[in-house]
Amino acid sequence: MIGLDTNVLARLFVDDGSPERELVIGFFAERDEDDIAFVSIVALVEFVWLLTSRYAFSHERMLDALSALLKNAGIVIEREDLVLEAVERSIANGAGVADQLVAALGREAGCAATLTFDRKAAKRIPGMELLK
Repeated sequence: MIGLDTNVLARLFVDDGSPERELVIGFFAERDEDDIAFVSIVALVEFVWLLTSRYAFSHERMLDALSALLKNAGIVIEREDLVLEAVERSIANGAGVADQLVAALGREAGCAATLTFDRKAAKRIPGMELLK
């Protein structure tokens, strides 16, 4: 197993004509269930931010990219159960995947709530509350 950084993941979905893109395509072509790549939650959250902020992916397009990673047999994602839940909730309520993960990890840690200044997240995500 080999871990992946955010910039490697991004090159899989962003074709900017760089030589790194071809390296990434070749790397992923060699992955399977017996030779997998690992993606941490930290790298995944950075990936979501990078796609939506720097590369202006729509919410739907970013969710498609996450779904493709989750379906790839050559990739294992840390806490895949929480990531799947975050993606499903994000599809259902439109709130961000990263915020969904922050709230889910808080719930799992026994937090009564996760405080935020993000009104949209507080309204849409169970366990998120506005700090007043």
